[in-house]
Amino acid sequence: QDDIVLNPLLSAINRAIGKAWSLGLRIVRDNYVTSRLIRHIGEDGAYAVMKFRGSDLRGNTDVRVTSQSGLPRSRALRVEFLMRLREMGLLPDDKSKIFQDELLHERKAYHENSVIESNPNISPEVLFGNPEAGIDGLVSNVDEDEIHLKIHTRLRLSAKYDKFSPFQKKALNQLLQWHQERLQQAQQAAMEQQIQMMVQAEMAKAQGAALLEKAKTAGRIEVEKMKTKGDIVVEAVKQRGASAASESKRESAPTKGE
Repeated sequence: QDDIVLNPLLSAINRAIGKAWSLGLRIVRDNYVTSRLIRHIGEDGAYAVMKFRGSDLRGNTDVRVTSQSGLPRSRALRVEFLMRLREMGLLPDDKSKIFQDELLHERKAYHENSVIESNPNISPEVLFGNPEAGIDGLVSNVDEDEIHLKIHTRLRLSAKYDKFSPFQKKALNQLLQWHQERLQQAQQAAMEQQIQMMVQAEMAKAQGAALLEKAKTAGRIEVEKMKTKGDIVVEAVKQRGASAASESKRESAPTKGE
């Protein structure tokens, strides 16, 4: 029922969008006379930069839009399909702050790749800056090293790397080494912190056991003291009782004159 109502409207929208993009391509074809750099998705799904002129279109300005062609026709099946993608982890939550932060780091890493690709004579200052001269580089101490390593390694393993100039190869390898060293330092610091926490826990455990043993010893001593005092009191009472009995016996015994 939903498709019967929406399909005509979607088709009209697709035709309007196709006409707009066709007009845009014709404008590009007629006005992009000199070469300019554009960014696009290149090999391995990474961002790439290329020179482009309107004549490169070769008359291919006809655009046809087919929306939602990869989804099931039924609305219920579409919802089920999207839920399955989310459960498999293939459709992350765009509202998640963690995902948004990761996306920011990915974009920055792709930008660094594009800078290296578009500059055959790139110098280390472009990436790392020159603190003495007050020049900031592209890298930052807040970079997420694991994300940057993943994206820079893709470029290192791609076919583009073989076509790089020596300066580009050196820049990319220095960038990889910088992130690897930072990641190793962070891992080492985390390991040392964990070991320190374990040592402190063992020390606290040993101190607790020593205090407990000290308390037990003090308790035994106190019990012995109390027991000794009790024995002394009992003995004193016995002696007093025996003395009183002896005195009473002497008083009640008859004398010789009587």
